Amino acid sequence: MRKRTGFAMILLAALLVGAALPARAETGYCAAFDKFLVSAGECVNVRTEPKMDAEIIAEVYPGQILECNQVTEGEAENESGTKLWCQISLPEGTAGYVKYDYFLHGDALQEYLMATGRVYADIGQDTRAAVYATTEMRYGQEQEGPTGSLWNVASVWDGLLELDGLGFVRGEDCRLTVVTEEEKAAREAAGLAEDAPDFMTQLAEQNEIDRMEHPELFSLWSAVTPETTGLRAAVVAKAQSHAGLSYVWGGTDLGSGVDCSGLTMSVYAEFGVSIGRTTRQQAAGGREVAAADMQPGDLAFYADENGMIYHVVMYVGGGMCVHARDEAHGVVIEPIPGNYCKVVSYI
Repeated sequence: MRKRTGFAMILLAALLVGAALPARAETGYCAAFDKFLVSAGECVNVRTEPKMDAEIIAEVYPGQILECNQVTEGEAENESGTKLWCQISLPEGTAGYVKYDYFLHGDALQEYLMATGRVYADIGQDTRAAVYATTEMRYGQEQEGPTGSLWNVASVWDGLLELDGLGFVRGEDCRLTVVTEEEKAAREAAGLAEDAPDFMTQLAEQNEIDRMEHPELFSLWSAVTPETTGLRAAVVAKAQSHAGLSYVWGGTDLGSGVDCSGLTMSVYAEFGVSIGRTTRQQAAGGREVAAADMQPGDLAFYADENGMIYHVVMYVGGGMCVHARDEAHGVVIEPIPGNYCKVVSYI
């Protein structure tokens, strides 16, 4: 589960040029950061078209970092808003659109991303870049890209990126990426200096270790009772059968990967029950029940300090649940976290 509490404070710290930023001073904005999208503080709907009434197919959560394929014109939300929308790619390969106004831009975007410490770069494809030893752009040497390595962006100086272990390079000569917290930790632990390891392979190996050391996270939980209806038992069994499936943001494919609401939506769809695509849509539907009356197959929802729902799990009985937890764990079966804000039944 990705807990989103505290994001507002993180965002405030990023916007205030101070303690949240790297120790080295930074000056000037680098346009290489324009490709990234970070919500300005709330969940943002992803729609099929750049229109306010287009179908919602996913959500962007506060703090989630995406890449913008292109900025296009569409429908304005109101008279004071712009007509700009950002096109993004969903895991299934389809395009989605998010409202430009809801995201950080310029200095605020750069400062937030640099505060994460997760911005890496390499020389761009088919690019011959000058690598300098100082910000005065002296003692430079040419470097063809890509080098095959990812270098942590330590600071930004008037359009120059300081690539830790390489030197200062013009932002337009670099290809930026933002790695996950897990990959950042793996890189730091390994003291990466040359070719980047295949992190997804490492993650798969770690998942296999987790399955061996903690089989209870991937084992079917048979807490349904004889009183449990046949449909509830079937829904729970279907959901649990996907334990070990990869977590993929925006994913709805029970064969290749799902996010939390993608798992619940796709499982219920197998039984002809439509519950909506996003966590907020699912929480708004169905029949709300008291926590004490929760039964196997019911959905429990979690919200941040602002009441914004961001995660859903399926109760399987006996104090256990199944859910798409996060990228590091995928779909797991474990004790249901107790801080849920709402329980909804679709059966």
